[in-house]
Parts: sequence; structure tokens; C-alpha cells
Amino acid sequence: METEGLENELIQSIRPSLNELLRIWDYVGYNKLERSQRLKHFVEKLETVLCEVIKEENSARLIMEQKIELRRREIADMCQQLGLAPFLPERGLTSSELMRSLDEKAEELIQQKSARCERYCWLRSKILHLDHLLGGDQISDITKHKLDIDFHTTFPPIIKFFGKSNCIDQNNTDKNGHSNEYESLDPSLISSIQTLPDQINIEKLTEIYEELQSIYTPLANQHAALREDIARVAADIFYQPQSDKEAEILTIVGLKHLCKNGNSISTPGVVRRANDGTNCVMPISTPSENSEVTTNGLDNNHDTYEPVVNKEILRWLTDWRLRLVKEKARLVGTCEELRAYLLQMWKRLDKPESEQKEFLEMHSGYKPETLEALQEEVDRCQQMKWENMQTYLTRLESEALRLASLCCVDEKIIQLPNDSDKQDPEILINHLETILEQLNQTYYLYRPVYECIAVYESSWKQLIDVEARLKDPSIFSNRGGILLKTEKEKKRLLKEVERTEKEAILAIEQYELKSSSHFLLSNGKTFTEHINERWNNYKTLKDTSKSRRSIVPTTSNNSNSTISNNNTTGNTTRPTSANLTGSPVAHT
Repeated sequence: METEGLENELIQSIRPSLNELLRIWDYVGYNKLERSQRLKHFVEKLETVLCEVIKEENSARLIMEQKIELRRREIADMCQQLGLAPFLPERGLTSSELMRSLDEKAEELIQQKSARCERYCWLRSKILHLDHLLGGDQISDITKHKLDIDFHTTFPPIIKFFGKSNCIDQNNTDKNGHSNEYESLDPSLISSIQTLPDQINIEKLTEIYEELQSIYTPLANQHAALREDIARVAADIFYQPQSDKEAEILTIVGLKHLCKNGNSISTPGVVRRANDGTNCVMPISTPSENSEVTTNGLDNNHDTYEPVVNKEILRWLTDWRLRLVKEKARLVGTCEELRAYLLQMWKRLDKPESEQKEFLEMHSGYKPETLEALQEEVDRCQQMKWENMQTYLTRLESEALRLASLCCVDEKIIQLPNDSDKQDPEILINHLETILEQLNQTYYLYRPVYECIAVYESSWKQLIDVEARLKDPSIFSNRGGILLKTEKEKKRLLKEVERTEKEAILAIEQYELKSSSHFLLSNGKTFTEHINERWNNYKTLKDTSKSRRSIVPTTSNNSNSTISNNNTTGNTTRPTSANLTGSPVAHT
């Protein structure tokens, strides 16, 4: 600004005051000399004020120059700490412009410095936290063996520059082993930090953190998988925790209702429970991420937490899961056995199907209370068995005969031994139940074989029936083509018997190959030997029948009937399933 411009601005600003001064002088009536004296006094005062203003401006200029110099030094120090080139402001700037430029650069450098300090502290806290989660012996192995440094000496905490401690040190954990949370640096204290971590240390910390994270992540995933399995099985079988450690896990995964005592004691070193999802240091995260480890979804509202994944805890979880799986298998197997037994008992006791269905629907699953209800029903059926002994015994004999036929066992197996009291129905019931259990075991052990043999036996019986009809002399009258139809049926059945024979032999061969044993009948013969012997007997009987066959005139229906009965009873032996005496026995 030029002098004339300053004068004009000053005159314009004080003109109203000068006019007021002249009006006062006119009113008083000062003469020319008096006015001259007063004007001189007024000018002297203005000069004094102007000198004070100049003095203040000079002081302000000196202060600004001092601030500029301090800011220059501060910027130079921060550039050196950050490893940046020295800052050179533009030439020809006034002091005020230079001050603004330096302030802007200082703010930029402070932000960089703050970001580096926060990154350093965040990495250090995460490393210490991961080391704690991994058992506390990973940092020394990585830093000494790979970087040849001591972690706590090379990367000291910056604790004194925080309002609260936000670097997690070895001793900075609570009594339960839970690490304190990360807090941001106070921006007003950033400039006070004299020892700033360099970029090399940041890179080393990043390398250590990534390696620890690579170790922790698969272990944390293993821990999560174990928790999911445990939670699923525990919910299925309504498992009651046996210790505080188990109660803590079940509570965190959302199964608190399974714990008898809802306020279970927290077990140090098992899991780390967070207060909320915002201040929890998660296994894989950066300061700007909100990633979290979740459970199997049984209860999405429970607190997130980070597990400690040392070998002891993972081994304990693995053993616990195995115990739960075994317990579930025991419950499932026992419940299924009881249901199968109840179906047999209900059938023998004539229980209505609607009541059976209602009971099974009401007591489905395999929880402990289900097992208890099934056991109570078994006890009730046992009581009803003795109350309705005769009806139960009749059905038991019928079932035993049917199963003996399926297993190719002689029906005599259901008879009591000679030294038993045959008059006591209780002894007979116990004997039949034992025989049924043995026959059931035998049948289900060789079920594919027995099913094929049953089809073969059915075809063989049909063939023998056709042979018996062909021996009836009345069939040779050929009324309505009965003889021709019977011969065709015989040819069909012969093919059917051959086909079912092959299927039965193939099923036996597959069983023998699978079990590495031999399928033998109780008489010591193989099934192939049995069918060969049967065919030989069949051919012998057929040849004998041909030599004795003669055509008898059909004089009357009575004579035909008599001849038919005589031939059937006198000349024909019809093999049945009873010829397969005894149950098959597998010999290695």
C-alpha cells in the first residue's frame, strides 16, 4: 500500500472526528492563536499514538520471524524423522505468506508423523496380542531366528505420549489374560515425539505381524470349526457342561440355556470375551476394518471373541468334541435299538398303530429325556408282556417260525431243550426271545444272501408243485390243454430256478469276497453243494417217476382223485426250506 493511499484512508476514517473537533472550537470561540496551539497539541498526541503503533508492529514482526524460525526447525526435524527431503518454501514470499506456507507444511508432516506412530503402535499391539493368543512364545522365535533382533529392545512402546496406554505390552493384560484395547494417539502430542519409528522398523513390524497372522489364522479356523462341531452336537443331545471351561464355550456360542448355572466362572486362557464388537481386536483386521470371528449361527447376538489357540486348548477342544460325538453315537444307537425293540413288542402286544405313531412322533430324536421316555415305555411293555403271557407267547412262536424259515433253519430250533421245564410259559418265552435275537443277528449279518436264497426257494417250490401236478394221471386227459400249459409253466420255472440260483451264488461270492470268509450251511456244506445235491435228487426222483408212470383210464372223478393222492404221497419228496437245516456259519 502506498503512502498516499494510507493517508487518504486515515483521513477518511478520522474526518468525522475532525469535523466534530472544529464544531467544538467554533462553539467555544477560540481565536486563531488559540486554535494553532490546540492543533499543535493534538498533532503531538497523534504522533505519540503512531509511535506506539509502530512499536507494536515491530514487536509483532519480530515475533513472527521467531515463529518462522521455530517452524522451519520443526519442519526440518520432522522431515529428518520421516526420512523426507528438506522443505524449501518458494522465494519472494512475505513473512505472512511464508508463515502460512510453513503452517500448512507442518500440518501435513504432523499427519504423516501421526499416521506412522499409529501404525507403529497398532502393529506392535497386534503383534503382542497375537503372541498372547498363540501362547506367548512366537515373537522371540521370529525376531531372533529370522531378524536377529530382540523385539522389546528394537521396538519399545511409546507409552508416555498417550493419554492412556494404547500399546499392549507384556504386562499390560488383565487378570484373565485379556489384552487392553487399542486407543488413538492424542494429535496435540504428536510433535512432542522425538524418537519416531523409521520406515524400516515399520516394515519389520509388518513382516512380523503378517507371519504371526499366518500362523494364527489356520489355528483360529480350526478352533472355530471345533466350536461349531461342539455347539451342533451339544445342541442335538442337550449336553450339560461338566466344567466351567465347557460352560464358558457353550455360553459364548449361544447355548447358555444348556448350562445349569448361568453365571459360570470365567476360565482364564480359554477364550477372550469382548465387551462389544467395536473395540475387539479381531484375528484378521486393520484399524479401518470391522471384521469379526463368528460362530456356527446358533445365536448371532452373542458377544464376539477371539480364542486362545495354543496346543493345550486345541487338544482339549478336540478331546471334548470326540467325547460329544461318542455320546451322541451312544444316544442315537441306544434310542434306535429301543425304538426297534418297541416296534417288536408293540406288534406282539397288539398295540394300535395310531398309538405307536403318536408315541414315536412325541419322542423323536435322541436327547437324554427321549432316551428316558423310551426306556420307560420298554419297562411298561415288559410288564404288559407278563400280564398277557399267552397272547404274547403265540405271537412269539409265529415270529420265530417265520424268521427260522427266512434263515433256512429247521423249525425244531424253537423247541425247548429236553432238560427244560416245558410246562413253564416263562421259560418258553425267554427261550423264544433268545432264539429270536440269535436269528435276527444271523439274518441281518447275511441278509443279502438270505434274500436271494428266499427268492430261489420260492422258485424251487413252484417248480416242485408243477412237477407234482404233472404226475397226476388225470392231466393226461389233456382237457382244455392243461398238460400243455403246465409243461410251459415248468419250462419257465426251470429258467427261473436257474436264474435265482446264479443270483444266490453271486450274492454268496460277493459276501465271501467282502468278509474274507466262507458261507457254509450248518451241515458243513456250501450252498453250491446243496443245490447240486438237490438237482441230483430231483433227477433221480424224476427218472423213478418216469419208470413207474402209466396212463390210467379216467373212469370217474373219484378214481382220478385216489390215484393222484397215492402218487403224490407215495412217490414224491418235495424239498422245502427245511432241507437247508441250520443257519449258515461263516468260517474264515
